[in-house]
Amino acid sequence: MVSERIKQIRNDLKLTLVQFGERIGLNNSTLSMIERGQRSVTDRTIKLICSEYKVSENWLRTGDGDMYQVDDDEKQLIEELADMLKNDNEELREFILSTLELDIDEIRALNALIRVMNAKKNNQI
Repeated sequence: MVSERIKQIRNDLKLTLVQFGERIGLNNSTLSMIERGQRSVTDRTIKLICSEYKVSENWLRTGDGDMYQVDDDEKQLIEELADMLKNDNEELREFILSTLELDIDEIRALNALIRVMNAKKNNQI
């Protein structure tokens, strides 16, 4: 049911009813009723959810396919990462997989370090 998939999206994004609803113009009681199947979901709400949270409209309506929309740049990045993971270079594979466990502050710090290393490599420092 659409109502169950809306709740699944909200839980996947780790958002409260208030946080999720604010971004699509619904108050928490209305959203709660939708998630419990006590209120129908309008086409407008479905389109807002899909637009705001990059959710596949087909998935939201039917449950078929992937939950999230993937744009062409993201598809290319995913393909490149998949190729790297297939690579025989175990150090590169381990590095990529270990970065998936970092929180946002650790990612920012690692990114800053990589920028410095690249600048030094290119004699910009």
